[in-house]
Amino acid sequence: TPPTSTLLTMHPASVQDQTTVRTVASATTAIEIRRQSSSYDDPWKITDEQRQYYVNQFKTIQPDLNGFIPGSAAKEFFTKSKLPILELSHIWELSDFDKDGALTLDEFCAAFHLVVARKNGYDLPEKLPESLMPKLIDLEDSAALML
Repeated sequence: TPPTSTLLTMHPASVQDQTTVRTVASATTAIEIRRQSSSYDDPWKITDEQRQYYVNQFKTIQPDLNGFIPGSAAKEFFTKSKLPILELSHIWELSDFDKDGALTLDEFCAAFHLVVARKNGYDLPEKLPESLMPKLIDLEDSAALML
C-alpha cells in the first residue's frame, strides 16, 4: 500500500468506490496536518515520498522514465480521478509544459499533483506553480536564449 502522504491513489475501475473515499479522507487529513506545519509553506511542492509514488504510477503506463505518456493514455489514467473534464483539461494545459500532446515524467508528476490537490479541495492555479515546473530544460538551449 502507498504511504498515507501520497494523498490519493488512482484505482482501477474494479476497485470499490469505498476504498477511494477512504483514501481521499485520509489524504485530506494528511494535507491538513501539512497545512498546520509552519515548515510547509508551498502546497504545490512535491515531497520525496509523493514523487516516488507518482514515479511508480508513471512506470505502470510507461516503463521508460525517459519516455513519455501519450495524451490518450494520460486521459484514461486521470479520468479515474472523477474530476470534471473541464478541470482535467485545465490540468493538462498547465502540465503539458512543452505543448507536445504527451507527458514526460516531470509533466506527469505535475499533473498528478494538481489532480491530488484538486481532489483535496485546493483551487487550481491559473498558471503552473514554479515548484511544479519541469526541471528538464536543456542548459545549452537556455544559454542560447540568453545570447
